[in-house]
Amino acid sequence: MGDIVLLTGAVRDLQLAYPNQFQIEVQTTCPELWWANPYIQPRDENEAGAEIIPCTIPLVSAANQLPAHVLHGFPDFLSARLGHPIAPLEFRGDIHLSKRELAANSPIIPFVGKTAPYWLILGGGKHDITIKWWSHSRYQSVVDHFRGRLLFAQLGRIGDHHPRLNGTLDLRGRTSLRELVQWVRHAQGVVCGVTGLMHLAAAVPRVDPSQGVLPCVIVAGGREPVQWESYPGHQFLHTIGALDCCATGGCWRSRTKPLRDGSPHDDPARLCVDVRGGLPRCMKMIGAQDVIAHIERVVKGRRLAELTQRTYNTVHARIQSRGVSEFDRIQQDFAAAPTEAERFLMSIPSYPKGRFRGRGIVMCAGGKDLFTNAWASLHLLREQGCQLPAELWHAGPEELDDRMRKLIEPLGVSCIDATRVGPGYQHVKLFRFAIKAYSVLHSSFREILFLDADNLVARDPTDLFEAPHYLQTGAVFWPDGGHLSPDEPIWRACKVVYRREPEFETGQMLIDKRQSWRPLNLAWHYNERCDLYYRLIHGDKDTFHMAWRKAGAAYAMPAKAMRFVSRAMVQHDLSGRRVFEHLARCKFTYDGNHPELEGIESHASARNHVAALKQLWNGQIAPSSS
Repeated sequence: MGDIVLLTGAVRDLQLAYPNQFQIEVQTTCPELWWANPYIQPRDENEAGAEIIPCTIPLVSAANQLPAHVLHGFPDFLSARLGHPIAPLEFRGDIHLSKRELAANSPIIPFVGKTAPYWLILGGGKHDITIKWWSHSRYQSVVDHFRGRLLFAQLGRIGDHHPRLNGTLDLRGRTSLRELVQWVRHAQGVVCGVTGLMHLAAAVPRVDPSQGVLPCVIVAGGREPVQWESYPGHQFLHTIGALDCCATGGCWRSRTKPLRDGSPHDDPARLCVDVRGGLPRCMKMIGAQDVIAHIERVVKGRRLAELTQRTYNTVHARIQSRGVSEFDRIQQDFAAAPTEAERFLMSIPSYPKGRFRGRGIVMCAGGKDLFTNAWASLHLLREQGCQLPAELWHAGPEELDDRMRKLIEPLGVSCIDATRVGPGYQHVKLFRFAIKAYSVLHSSFREILFLDADNLVARDPTDLFEAPHYLQTGAVFWPDGGHLSPDEPIWRACKVVYRREPEFETGQMLIDKRQSWRPLNLAWHYNERCDLYYRLIHGDKDTFHMAWRKAGAAYAMPAKAMRFVSRAMVQHDLSGRRVFEHLARCKFTYDGNHPELEGIESHASARNHVAALKQLWNGQIAPSSS
């Protein structure tokens, strides 16, 4: 996250230095950080004049020698690459908020019933750079010292190291990235190590800009040089120059001790050389009283509001009543996940010969709006000449009734209630993405083209089944716009070695169950445990990615990247021809108005089919249907 916050600043600096000279699109992790950003425009990477620039920060190699801040990193790289000098124009990243976000109330209100001042605290970190971890007991001492005066809200990502801090509002694993932006915006201050939260604290605009920079107390130690990381107004507690190992600058090492997880961070050259009592000596030298003193100084010097006794009593009661932490329960599941998945993989029975037959389309579309999309999508398939039989899956009679079934069946569609196929789907019924893996696994077809209900075809996709790469591998997946970063916990949860490759966009999948039986079953295992895996990735899409990699199964992927056209995701076949137009961000609704989408070839016809459906069906689902 920290690197992407820095990149937002570089994009701002480039656009302000050279207005109207560059049109910029970004493909990064943490896409939510770019919401409402006025400096980026969706572009087609294949159009004339477009250039793909993989951004890096070479300047970091000189961080100990030069008077440069990490904010100089991307501008320095882009200056050399583009031949246009760029320098940081503000001492922060560039996070923008929508009008609705700017008007939003403090996110603390739903938790304590009223507006109250709070500090954010991040008392752990990722497993790749454990040398940046401070002592949990020392973070606890900081919280205890301010009990009754300051409210701390504890942050943390599932899969990372974040032991519970007693007496805090537990937000671990409970905030999306955009929600985190709001928590930062309304906070009084931040306590953390050298991490992405520190960069976000500097970049998010405050509710009252006259309050100045958001106070941030950072336990930094001796890993990274002060001038490289510290922002104006931040209390950067470091030990640079106090030890032999950081006498001339940051040590830039990775781990306090080896984790033996196969990571290059376990290399002896990356391990701390001076460990005392389980902590890097540079971190041990920073005591809880040092952090407390800096917070006290900020609270008194900035005259920050403290909790009243009445508010403290209310907050304390709310915190105490929350009981066992869901985060800790999920962390236990996370720790057990790799072994559980490996046992499952070993127990998968052989492919059942004769159980599945033929080729067909599988689609999941329960409920008024998804049925509306499926109606348009299936009509387009038939218009384009596709004669493959189709199955329309849903989760119970409340999602699809007899009238809907009778409307759609003349298109060569069988409607299947997933809750009646077997017992497996019952307990994940509420997680709408999980039905994808279940429907593909249990469909009557051996070879399946899965389509999201809001996915329109630009041509007949039947010939995809004859593509040589599909026949060779038994699976084709399509690329999403981003890449999972190496520090994402999903790699550790699945025990899969990191690869820099596109995320999966599962609005369409081509799968031969006979060739892909083991990874397909494993994908369902991941979806069956969606209460864990969906917290690590977005929905179902990379459960297939991880399952295929974990099982060592081959798959094909079109070389041509997905691109957005009028907010629709356009995908191509293995030879580069347009074939799918996925309305992921502009899907039909039964009651909505649908302006024509420029550049989406199938949209006009699909709109006509939606209009025709409204003449045949009132959008009501009969509750008594079976």
